[in-house]
Amino acid sequence: MGIKFFISDLHFGAGGKGEKSAESVFENFCNALPSDGELCILGDFFDYWIEYSSVVPAEFTNIYSILLDARKRGVKINFVRGNHDFFKGNFLKTLGIEVFDRHFSFKQNKKKVFCTHGDDIKSGILRFLLSSALRNTFFQFLYKLLPPFFAIRFMKMMSELSRKKNVGNVNTPSRKEKYRRAAFRFIDKKHSSVLVAGHSHICDLAESGKKIYANCGIWSERQTYVEINEKNVFLKEFCGGDLRKDVILEEKEI
Repeated sequence: MGIKFFISDLHFGAGGKGEKSAESVFENFCNALPSDGELCILGDFFDYWIEYSSVVPAEFTNIYSILLDARKRGVKINFVRGNHDFFKGNFLKTLGIEVFDRHFSFKQNKKKVFCTHGDDIKSGILRFLLSSALRNTFFQFLYKLLPPFFAIRFMKMMSELSRKKNVGNVNTPSRKEKYRRAAFRFIDKKHSSVLVAGHSHICDLAESGKKIYANCGIWSERQTYVEINEKNVFLKEFCGGDLRKDVILEEKEI
């Protein structure tokens, strides 16, 4: 089994001065992945995502190319839908990417590793109901009846409002601790040993008892990622070239 590399919250399409630079760094990261490796994208890869039967957002053309090149080299790619890119479609599958609506899991060193975007780790009943409605196939069918220009423009606006809501209140010690506690409760609910997630925008690697919680952080601000090999979980920061020279921020043994 090859090494697995986890990233999340790249938010391509959000705009800003650093987006082209972020694309370039992501391309360097993909080029550095071993051909027998596995790239796991844990949601909010796109800041918005909606595809029609014959149309996908044109502004992501370069991103599609990067992913396709990685697949051609043999890199396996898993894509978990997040709360910004939940609209269903088949386009990513045509690139050879395996797409999951909410999560996937696997066994490593005889332990279950649960992988998800994370928007359901710490959420109340109202947010759960809203998320379920938005991910509903019938709702998405109705939304796609809107003219593409309006539908995409409205989705971009909602994504921007979502980001602004938490500006200045993301990477605080109290919020980090709350997500940790919620994550370890979530691990128990899923009968797993390791949880890998994103969504909170707070990179983290923590252990409680025999349980491990890893969060990729927000790639669009700091290029942190989670790596899992046969016996270890690492929280690393991409330095732009050789993955073996990347900075190890935290390390836990599975």
